[in-house]
Amino acid sequence: MDIAIIGGGIMGLATAYELTQQGVTDVIVLEAHHLGWGASGRNGGGVRQQWSTELNIRLMQESVEICRSFAQELGVNIWMRQGGYLFLAKSDAQLARMEKAIALQNRCDVPTRRLDMREAKEIVPEIDEGPFVGAAYNPTDAIVFPWPFLWGYAQAAARRGVEIHTETPVERLEVTGAGFSLSTRKGLVRARRVLAATGAFTPKLLAPLGVTVPTWPQRHEILSTEGMKPFLGPMISVLDTGLYFSQSLRGELVGGITLPEPRTDEVDLSSTLGFLEAMARGMVEVMPRLGHVKVVRQWAGPLRPVARRKSAGRAAAVAARAVTLWGLRGARFHDGPGGGAPSRPSAGGRAAPRSVRNLAP
Repeated sequence: MDIAIIGGGIMGLATAYELTQQGVTDVIVLEAHHLGWGASGRNGGGVRQQWSTELNIRLMQESVEICRSFAQELGVNIWMRQGGYLFLAKSDAQLARMEKAIALQNRCDVPTRRLDMREAKEIVPEIDEGPFVGAAYNPTDAIVFPWPFLWGYAQAAARRGVEIHTETPVERLEVTGAGFSLSTRKGLVRARRVLAATGAFTPKLLAPLGVTVPTWPQRHEILSTEGMKPFLGPMISVLDTGLYFSQSLRGELVGGITLPEPRTDEVDLSSTLGFLEAMARGMVEVMPRLGHVKVVRQWAGPLRPVARRKSAGRAAAVAARAVTLWGLRGARFHDGPGGGAPSRPSAGGRAAPRSVRNLAP
C-alpha cells in the first residue's frame, strides 16, 4: 500500500479524495469506529472566515468555496446555508480584539462589518443588547450538515479505488525499512507513507514512534433543543466565552461551549450538568426568550489544543514519510475541507495543498 490514512473524519476523508484527484489511488483509510465517530461527527457544522490570523482566514475561504461547490462536484447535498456569523463582545477588550481581526479579514476580502448593538438587533431582533458592547457580522460565513460531507468524500474516494475500513483500530504503528507497519484486528497493513488524521487521539498513536505531539484532548460539549419555527439566520457566538448556537433546518437550536477543565491525556466524551447550566445561562443572556425552550439531548466531542512548541523526539526522522493532519485550532470540522482538499486559485486550476503534495508522487 502506498499511503495509509488513520482516521475516518473530515481531514482523513477529504485528503483521501484529493489524493485520488492527484492520481494517487493506492490508499487505505483505517477508522477505529464508524466514519465521523470523533470530532467530525460531534460539532455544530459551522464554517466561518472570521479569524484573527491570515492563515486561518485563507484556509477558511477555501473551505467555504469547497462547500459551495460540493453538491455539484460530488453529487451530495450538505445542506449548506450562508446565514453568516454574528459575534458578540461583552467587554471593551474583546471589542478591540474584534476590531483588529475585522481589519485583517477585510484585507483578505472577507466582508466582515463592525456593528453597534442597534445594528446587531436589526439582524437578530431577539438579542438582548444590554450585556454587549458591540458585534461583528460576516454574511458569507455558513453552516453545513457534517454527515453528508463525510459520506460524500468517502463515497467519491471509494469509487476511485480507495479502501475504507471502519471498526478497524490501529493497535500498533511501527517504522520499518520500507515505510510503516500498522497492526489491526483485521490483519497487518504495510504502507510506504502514513497520514495521521486522528485529532485528539494523535499523541497516543505516535508516542510509540518516539514522536511527542504538543497537544492533548479537550472536551467540547454541545446540545440540541426542541424544534421551533425558523427565526434565526446567523450563527451567534459570544467572543468572551466561546459560546455559540444556531438554528438547524429542522428548527432546533444547536450550540456548544468548551468549559475549563484540568488538562488530561484521556479523551472524555461524556456530557455534564455543569455544561447544561452554563449553556442555559449563556443562551438566555443572549436571547431571554429562550428561557422556556426544552433541551432534547447533549453530547461531547474531542477538541485538540496545540501548545506553542514544536514536536520533539523522532519527529524529524519520521516526518519524511508521515504527515500529521488536523485543524489549525482545536479539531474544528470547518478546517477539514480546506485542509485536506485543494486550493483553487482565481485563475482556475487546482493546486494541491502542501499536505497532499507531500504525499503525492
